[in-house]
Amino acid sequence: MATSSSVTRTSHRVGTLDSLDQCTFHAFEVLPSLPQKDKAMAVLRKLAKDEGVRQIMQKHKYSVGILRELHPFEQTILGYNRNRGQVIALRLRTDDLEGFRDYLSVRQVLMHELAHMVWDEHDERFHELNRTHCKEVVELDWTRRGNTLAGNRRQVEVYDPEVEMQVDGGSLKPQGFVLGGKKAPEMPSMPSSAESDPAGARRDLLYRAYEKRNNKEL
Repeated sequence: MATSSSVTRTSHRVGTLDSLDQCTFHAFEVLPSLPQKDKAMAVLRKLAKDEGVRQIMQKHKYSVGILRELHPFEQTILGYNRNRGQVIALRLRTDDLEGFRDYLSVRQVLMHELAHMVWDEHDERFHELNRTHCKEVVELDWTRRGNTLAGNRRQVEVYDPEVEMQVDGGSLKPQGFVLGGKKAPEMPSMPSSAESDPAGARRDLLYRAYEKRNNKEL
């Protein structure tokens, strides 16, 4: 996938590690053709700096190569995890692309995708880890202990199984969705030149086509 000045890439080891220094998100990518790129990048970096998220990454020894904004063609899912941490993508924007989704909702999707660092299929082991993440992201955030929000209500990360089942179609491997999730969503037709691209590049191909089309319109 072609890079641009708005996209940051790096090479790194991903998955679960022994070194806590590597238990983080190593790169961030936003959609350069959409407005408010800086705000989208700020959301990704806020997630990475979120103390609850950071504590989960270190406790479970997760290392994620790229934290990416999910592009608008993925209208049926809120996120995906490719190859147990090579890439995690999250839907940041509202359906009309005019605004951004609630931060805590995006963070809950991230908890779901981090559960795919260990379990590919949506089985009970996966759901248990997801529930653990949703609980830990609040309990491990020492910066919010004793703090209150509007109405003196303590911040609570709501675990919603209905939302959970709508998040994604399962973990992603190079060949696509693994068993245990929903069927992969139908994608728009791709240019013939993209058909020879290596396995696992469907999203990147659509991303490039989207950028190319929008650049022509500018």
